[in-house]
Amino acid sequence: MDCLRPAVPVLSTLAALLLGGGCIFNPPELETTGGSSSSGPATDATGPGETSNDATTAGVTTNGATSADESTGSASCGNGVVDPGEDCDDGNDDDTDDCVAGCVAASCGDGFVWAGSEDCDDAGESASCDDDCTAASCGDGTQNAAAGEQCDDGNTDDTDACVQGCVFASCGDGFVFGGVEDCDDANTDDTDDCVQGCVSASCGDGFVWAGMEVCDDGDMIDNNGCNNDCDLPFRYIFVSSQLYTGNLGGLAGADAECQTLATNAGLPGVYMAWLSTAAASPASRMTQSATPYRRPDGIQVAPNWAGLTDGTLDAPINVTETLGSPPMGNTSCGGGGFLTVWTAVQPDGTSSGSACTDWSSDVGGGQWGRADQTNTFWTSWCSGGQCSWLSPIYCVQQ
Repeated sequence: MDCLRPAVPVLSTLAALLLGGGCIFNPPELETTGGSSSSGPATDATGPGETSNDATTAGVTTNGATSADESTGSASCGNGVVDPGEDCDDGNDDDTDDCVAGCVAASCGDGFVWAGSEDCDDAGESASCDDDCTAASCGDGTQNAAAGEQCDDGNTDDTDACVQGCVFASCGDGFVFGGVEDCDDANTDDTDDCVQGCVSASCGDGFVWAGMEVCDDGDMIDNNGCNNDCDLPFRYIFVSSQLYTGNLGGLAGADAECQTLATNAGLPGVYMAWLSTAAASPASRMTQSATPYRRPDGIQVAPNWAGLTDGTLDAPINVTETLGSPPMGNTSCGGGGFLTVWTAVQPDGTSSGSACTDWSSDVGGGQWGRADQTNTFWTSWCSGGQCSWLSPIYCVQQ
């Protein structure tokens, strides 16, 4: 078949397609308007609605390219692919594994409990969860303020700075702080062997150690009311300004009467009644002083306990706590009219037996001494009579 020579280059391609004979005429280069010719290859051209093998026109898809709109789509957390900006992407919504919401790696404080790695996670410290994501407990070594812990040293040693309950060691907590406290009895009683500041009681600390010291004025000076061995330079002894029946409420009631009288009169110290029961006596229950016994007017009655119980006094005990004369009772011993005093005590300070049902009844008989005597009669003069009779009592400072 004869090949047609197209009049213009554009038609050469069209002619070849239409004739189908595979014969395409390659025309000579066309002259340009300006008279010069191009030296490059022929230019491919397409008409409206036509498709090229290697280019894309507006709205038409070529065989060699794909538009962005038809791509695989935008990056998405949870698609199982770690995209830019993601720590991880395991394709699930399980927040107990190592990849949690937002495609970030699990970590303590993110608010999600990482199974097998964390006990808890409250996104910070809470009363039940430490800031390292372990369950809060006193003794775990992590101080948790939200749980009320002041400290947590992770041990059970109560002699260091952090004790039971995860609180700071302090005087009065009942634990001896090693190297800081001498003692700690968890009370505020300064009459025992551990006083203020958690130091051991000692003479001169200003606190009277019950059963060990008679006085403690906080200095180490003798003859100023309290000797430097914490003993009194003397003890007061007086006859009561009040009259009583034999029902004194037992020894305890009688002691309380003496203490009240002395306190009201401004006399220092602890006082007990010079009385005996069948089981107790001054010799068995009183402090046996090595210092003198004096009346409130300063007159010495005896140089010490031995002198008080040897059967002879230096002066009668005939001065009350208020520096007055002893009251006269209504006993009929010896015909009445004597300065009788309830006692039931032998001259040596031991018991002469029960009187007035151990001073708890005004029925029965009693025993008396005399406040105006310095021989054995001062404590043992008359017995029998009536417990309903009235007499004063002797009071002795301890």
